[in-house]
Amino acid sequence: MVTVSHLVKKYVEGMPFIHECMGKKILNYASVAELLKPGIEKEMEKKIKTSAIMMALRRYAEDIERKYESGNIMKILSKSEISIRSSLCDITVFKSGMLFGKLKNIYNIVDYDKGDILNIVHGNFTVTIIVNEAHRKKILDTLENDKVYHVERDLAQVSLKFPSEYLYTSGVLHQLTKELAWNNVNLIEIVSSLTELNFIVKNKDTVKAYSALENMIERSKEMVK
Repeated sequence: MVTVSHLVKKYVEGMPFIHECMGKKILNYASVAELLKPGIEKEMEKKIKTSAIMMALRRYAEDIERKYESGNIMKILSKSEISIRSSLCDITVFKSGMLFGKLKNIYNIVDYDKGDILNIVHGNFTVTIIVNEAHRKKILDTLENDKVYHVERDLAQVSLKFPSEYLYTSGVLHQLTKELAWNNVNLIEIVSSLTELNFIVKNKDTVKAYSALENMIERSKEMVK
């Protein structure tokens, strides 16, 4: 049986910023209830009191808060480390038989001992290479006979290093991307490994991204004390 609570959850989950406002406790329940009321009444085929929708919204907000604070997300974030690397570029090339033989040459271009960055992400049809801007020309020269799909410049990498239990904790990535979206940070790429998560953003968004995630980490540390 469809209930007001069921429909409130359905609508709010489709509205990320309303969902975020609930988590931040800054939602105007009366206004949102009026916004949702026509759709809920249509689905239930009867008139619904605004107060009933407001009550369902408040109950759902409490559920969100309990799920966020009672789980392991805060513990994971409180133990994480954040860092930034700037002056990167993102080169995307179509897959081909020749490409894979050239990847070894690309690995030889970078110098990890000097702190160079190289992330190679394989998709079904394309390969993306994230590397220091200083190596862009050499890599494009290496890919001279390959079909380059796109080159994005002026990028930075905001990295988070987590404890090993991150792998088995649901919701961490969701919370982080929500925080970045709330702060109007556009993500160019997301690259991850077992205990590391890298957000690739435009250089102009670096400070916003770093500040948003660092503040989230600091809040988490306070909550798990």
